[in-house]
Amino acid sequence: MVGTAAAIGLCGSTAVALTGAGADLGVLDRRSITTRDCQPYHDAQGLPVADAEKLIAAAYDRAVANATDGLRDLMASLDARVRVAGISFKEYRLAPSLEVRLRSHPMCHGAEGEMTRDALWAACEALGLEVHAAPPDAIDARVEQAGKLIGAPWRKEHKLAATAALSALGL
Repeated sequence: MVGTAAAIGLCGSTAVALTGAGADLGVLDRRSITTRDCQPYHDAQGLPVADAEKLIAAAYDRAVANATDGLRDLMASLDARVRVAGISFKEYRLAPSLEVRLRSHPMCHGAEGEMTRDALWAACEALGLEVHAAPPDAIDARVEQAGKLIGAPWRKEHKLAATAALSALGL
């Protein structure tokens, strides 16, 4: 397996590393990758905008550092070459201004989802991975079968992450 091409798929904090082609997929690892250590947009509600911006910027920097550390650990544990990553994410329609976002609880959730995605993307790039976007519109049937072989847990986020990895591999 040394030297085998592999990809990491990400969906929120869920990471799945896989290799293979066609129906012969190998799930190398699945784990959580910590990004955010807080809910910065929620925490920023009620703060003056300048203070909110500082809090959110600091949380983003920590999220990128956390994601980079987690992905580096995952890559080091694999007996395979990882050059690509796929990130499955939902598009959010957020208000253009921070002030408006902070007044809306649902927009705070959306902004935190975007922060997680952006931190994972930045971490992948920092580690030299080519990153591919994979909106969560369908789960590849081969991923369903792979989940039956490796067993639980194999929840929706695992399937979406694995489908994103397949997409990144161009399979």
